Amino acid sequence: MLADGVFVEYASGAVGNAPLQSTKPLSLRTGLFMFLYLFGRLYTKLMKKTLKILRVRDGVPVPKYALAGDAGFDLYVGEQITLAPMERASINTGYKMEIPEGCVGIIYEKSGLAFKNGIITYGNVIDSGYRGEVRVGVMNLGKDSHTFEPGNKVAQMIIHSYEEVEFREVQDGELSASARGERGFGSTGK
Repeated sequence: MLADGVFVEYASGAVGNAPLQSTKPLSLRTGLFMFLYLFGRLYTKLMKKTLKILRVRDGVPVPKYALAGDAGFDLYVGEQITLAPMERASINTGYKMEIPEGCVGIIYEKSGLAFKNGIITYGNVIDSGYRGEVRVGVMNLGKDSHTFEPGNKVAQMIIHSYEEVEFREVQDGELSASARGERGFGSTGK
């Protein structure tokens, strides 16, 4: 029952030959949850942001999500490069981007490259105001050299929204206390 004695009716699905049950009261909590869930899905579809891509090298695939539901989309190599063990490089992707305002592109490893070959990424924050060719910092932690060919996957990017903050300098003792305090680097144990 909702406020003022209003009932929301719904039909539950039939099981086997059982008939549909006609009506049941829906709690305010359940109704609110359903509304927020459906509103959230609609809002996400309507408010989807656009990432503009400009290819600056021929033959490089446009970034794309490999599978529906993936958080990260694939980034590709724009040039041939070989990394020796423990070598690092900044690899061209072959495109420029316009990341939506209020968002940032964070580049992460491809799990297959990381686990199978020891290829990791580093220093990969792409701000929305950057308009140059996107480059991926990579390092080969593997035992063997690894060669990237143009069009190979090198990393993945996730677009994150972020909050801008205002900075306010304070005096000693004005930071709030916390359970952790100044303990860091392994302070919570193994």
